[in-house]
Amino acid sequence: MKKEYVLRAVDDEEISRLEFQHQVWQKETEIAIQNADIKLGDKVLDLGCGPGYLTFDLLKRIGNEGKVYALDSSDKFTQFIRNQKLANIEVIQADISTGLPDVPELKSLDKVFCRWVLMFTGNLEKIIGSVFDVLKPGGKFISIEYFRFYQIDMFPKSETFDQIYLGVQKLLRNNGGDLSAGDKVHEIMRSV
Repeated sequence: MKKEYVLRAVDDEEISRLEFQHQVWQKETEIAIQNADIKLGDKVLDLGCGPGYLTFDLLKRIGNEGKVYALDSSDKFTQFIRNQKLANIEVIQADISTGLPDVPELKSLDKVFCRWVLMFTGNLEKIIGSVFDVLKPGGKFISIEYFRFYQIDMFPKSETFDQIYLGVQKLLRNNGGDLSAGDKVHEIMRSV
């Protein structure tokens, strides 16, 4: 059974919220893209792409010679990307909780970019192992993840923030997520 997006209903409001989130973190994401040396002609997987805002940024980097694979489990998100009708983006709808799907397109990739996805999935070893299986020799896996989500706090205190934060924690636990995924990713990458 395919897993659907776990944070909230996938509607136009959520797509707009994710666009705003992308804009807020765009500078930091651009630094990661530059450090990963994503360039013209690269084959890049946007793992857990959501509605594709990072996918669209990656497309600008890889140009007409490259390809971006946008992978997500959500019907609404994958359809949103398809509706943009952009060349050099291939959309793959799949649940990654047991690893990447075995499809011919996901072979010998230059880069895999994953942003705020792993903490929602669980089964980190299997997913990260499958990422390294699709990278060509010398390929790079770029992951932006909450380091220790369970330690996030706010000052001054905010009841609204606490309600949202505790709600996300509960949601993650109920869906098999890992609040300390970012804390584990580096070590798992080293052991794969």
